Amino acid sequence: MNLQPTTYDLQTKRGFTLVELVIFLSIVVLVATLFSSGLSVYRDSQALSTSAETIVSAISTARVKTISSEGGGQFSVYFENGRAVVFSGTIFSGASSSDKEFKTENAVIISAINLAASPNTMVFQKIIGQTQNYGNIILSLKSDSTKTRTVSVGKTGEVSRQ
Repeated sequence: MNLQPTTYDLQTKRGFTLVELVIFLSIVVLVATLFSSGLSVYRDSQALSTSAETIVSAISTARVKTISSEGGGQFSVYFENGRAVVFSGTIFSGASSSDKEFKTENAVIISAINLAASPNTMVFQKIIGQTQNYGNIILSLKSDSTKTRTVSVGKTGEVSRQ
């Protein structure tokens, strides 16, 4: 009797099972969700910082133009939601081609304007650059009003942001 060992053809199957594909897709979705929420927080933080810098730039521009007596005039900043406008003079008319507009990011609003002696205009004094309209401009996110940045201006016209 001739006994030969039985051999089995153990050919490996190629491909993925449905369970493996579902697990893989679940992991990809989870990682994408975590990444996008972190990116959103970063984007909002950057929008606030950029908008605060825009407001600081508007105030600094008006102050420097006044100190240097550009055009022999006095410059001021008018604040309203979404923008700050640097203009010549002390009363904002809103229609001059010489006005320079500084816009905040779309995701950001000016939530409070707390200025002494004026509700929304900061006027600088010629040559010395001081202002009687010192105070704070508070910026916040449209989507989350608890996230804020504050731009502060002292009597001397010096600007800081927090």
